Amino acid sequence: MNIQKIIPIILITILLNACGTSKEEITLTVSDDVISSGYIGNGVEWDPYDEAEAWGSAISEADWQKLFKRLDFMRMGYVRCMINSPFRYYDPATGKYDKTRNLVSISRLLQYCTDNNITVMYGEYNPPTWEMKTDQKWVDMAVDYLDYLVNDLGFSCIKYFVIFNEPDGDWASVDGDYEEWKSMLIRFADKMKEYPGLTDKVKLAGPDVVVDYKNDNSLYDAAGWVEQTVNDVDDLIGLYDIHAYPGQAQVRSGNYPALLGSFKQHVPAGKRLYWVKPAINTGVMKMQH
Repeated sequence: MNIQKIIPIILITILLNACGTSKEEITLTVSDDVISSGYIGNGVEWDPYDEAEAWGSAISEADWQKLFKRLDFMRMGYVRCMINSPFRYYDPATGKYDKTRNLVSISRLLQYCTDNNITVMYGEYNPPTWEMKTDQKWVDMAVDYLDYLVNDLGFSCIKYFVIFNEPDGDWASVDGDYEEWKSMLIRFADKMKEYPGLTDKVKLAGPDVVVDYKNDNSLYDAAGWVEQTVNDVDDLIGLYDIHAYPGQAQVRSGNYPALLGSFKQHVPAGKRLYWVKPAINTGVMKMQH
């Protein structure tokens, strides 16, 4: 039998077998039972393109509209928005503070979140210069800028404020120094109280540390940071948050949820713990008692 005759026979056999296969039935049940009352929706890390304006390459209107169309489809409930102050309110060339500097992109971002009732955790990756990590000038500028965004410009979407990104890391300006971070948190809290109504609208978030990581220069691992924060400054923290960068093996093993869940035991009842996975700039999960 030649190949031209074999191929039709194979195709007919496949077709007959397919027709003879019974379809598996799937039953879907819609219930009024609440599975999770704390779900806040999709979330992303959406930073406001700090460098773009400073480099003279602002986001085009067409790109903004493309972003908004995609975000409309995502229907987000939560955004983490972190800035680099040298591209915003602090001019490194002059050392001067200007809260109106490079406002366009962050205003477009925050206006979208305000208009769509999206909760924003806003913050700063690091101080304007690493030498300013304990400088009161930074505290004064950062809080004044926060108040400008919230109270003067009306971006009510900002609900939480992060003062350092991953302070436990050896890549952070505080380099894992918990006491230094705590001292700065207290100073930021005190400064925020000087602005009428600001602390009613915005709470501090922290400690913003990295799960499954321990800086040799730090007294604590991530769980220790959370526990110490609860013990020392729980009255100043409105939201607890941690970062996670799991690999495939950790996720597929099925053990990672238990590791993340173990952090909940340190968080007081009535307070929330957010897990942020910035590695792919998507995905914010809330864990709650």
